[in-house]
Amino acid sequence: MSKNAADELARDDTLKQSETPSSELSETAYGDDWYESDRSDDPDVHEIIKNHFSDLPSDSIRFNPSESWEHQTDPDVDNLFYEYLGFCGYGEREFHDNFRSIIEESLLFYVQKLYPYYASLSDDSLFAHRLSCTGRADYEFEDSISCDLISMIMCLGQRYLGSHRISIAQRASCGLMRREQFMLLEISFRKQIDQLSVLLNYNEKNVDMDEFLLLREMDRVMRRNKEFLLLFVGNERFRSERLELLLLKYLAEEGVNWDVVRGLEEAQRYKENEAYETFERKRRLKIEYYSEPPERYLLENFEEYCERKGWGVL
Repeated sequence: MSKNAADELARDDTLKQSETPSSELSETAYGDDWYESDRSDDPDVHEIIKNHFSDLPSDSIRFNPSESWEHQTDPDVDNLFYEYLGFCGYGEREFHDNFRSIIEESLLFYVQKLYPYYASLSDDSLFAHRLSCTGRADYEFEDSISCDLISMIMCLGQRYLGSHRISIAQRASCGLMRREQFMLLEISFRKQIDQLSVLLNYNEKNVDMDEFLLLREMDRVMRRNKEFLLLFVGNERFRSERLELLLLKYLAEEGVNWDVVRGLEEAQRYKENEAYETFERKRRLKIEYYSEPPERYLLENFEEYCERKGWGVL
């Protein structure tokens, strides 16, 4: 990464600036050793990530590995900080060296493109409650689009994620991952970055673009890739070398049958849109629920609130 990239990040007025000294940030967790050391292959990458954390307001990072997530200040920031600690060799995460390049690319895309876009959104944005991740309930972290890319990086160094058994890190550490599996993972991450970049670039050139549609398309891209990791190539039951070779052969072909592509896209969108409709209804109910007095969520959980309102169980 060139010096110009670091200079560009420093000039980016979409990031919130603060006078937080490096020493204050470095004492947030694990002492200052991680902050001064350079564990990445590209020293410029490490410097850009450090600058990203330093440019955040002083109260943004309150991550403490001994505390549960609901005690964090901002799960988006804290989670990224935690994952980067693992990438630098600290904590419980272990990332295989073959993942370093794609993780660095994903981290740079996040801090240089994705985070600035989310930071630029207005507080009254239709999706603001999903993006702020400062809230009083777990769903605000779980439903956040801006958390998805970070959680996908997490999949490369974690054996379990919720109810899904992720075997990527385990297989890689034992030397059981084939070259083709590494290639499929790299392709999926890079295609995701390419697709998100196209959407963000289009948004920059079209100031009147519907923010709701843009966020939904970004959400669609990341959720597809996340499912590819969780349910397909990253799942412990995925063992077909023949299928891996067929996929790579197909991806290497120069010609594209656009009729097939459009047909698959249409079928996939139909299925996804049904889920989005359910999610949108649930989102609106939660907005109403959490607009009640703050004590509400302590006295009555969301399901009980829905039942009392006659909304039924979602």
